[in-house]
Amino acid sequence: MERAGSCWNRQGVCAGDAQISAASRADYAEAAGVVLASANAHAGRTYELAGPSFTMTEYAAELSRLSGTQVDYVDLPEDAYRSALLDAGLREPVAAMLAQSDAAARGGALEGPTDDLEGLIGRPATPMPDVVAEALVARADG
Repeated sequence: MERAGSCWNRQGVCAGDAQISAASRADYAEAAGVVLASANAHAGRTYELAGPSFTMTEYAAELSRLSGTQVDYVDLPEDAYRSALLDAGLREPVAAMLAQSDAAARGGALEGPTDDLEGLIGRPATPMPDVVAEALVARADG
């Protein structure tokens, strides 16, 4: 694997084909704004903020489709991912934490329902393909 961050067309992590329920920063910010604007109505509540699920394979395919550049997802064993992160210059505790986090994702730790997020923002969460498209436009702009 290329050094992390040096070659954006190879994504190596150790999440397998687990479902990852991520959302856009804008969706998370909007949900936080709703809660902060009416804090009393949300006092004592805990929210699980999750977006529409996707796999890293689907993510790489979407990056490929939208960027016009082939992006490969490389599923690494946890130790190999930690080593790649160390080779990229991360310190041992950070590399270990990131590798453990991705290994937990492989076990389903990042999959969740979208009910709380969508309930707070009053609309469906932004789908991953739209988030990728926006990020690519932002990257091109600057």
